[in-house]
Amino acid sequence: MDLSISNVKFDYASDNEGGKTETYQVETFKLTLNRNPFKEGTKDLQGEFSITGKIKVDADSWFKPSFEEELLYSSLIYCK
Repeated sequence: MDLSISNVKFDYASDNEGGKTETYQVETFKLTLNRNPFKEGTKDLQGEFSITGKIKVDADSWFKPSFEEELLYSSLIYCK
């Protein structure tokens, strides 16, 4: 049985100086798990995920230009 991902949303909060707005656009999301958690539970569940996309940064100042940069994020998952 294959599981499918119906929606991916990425948001990041920080306490950076200055006012700016960051908008994230997810282009790809990959999730790999060692088993189906809906059938076998989450005890000792392991996996990894990666997200790629773009970040649009809108500065809250007339003298700082807006820009875009690549979003690359990955992490490991382990449930005890």
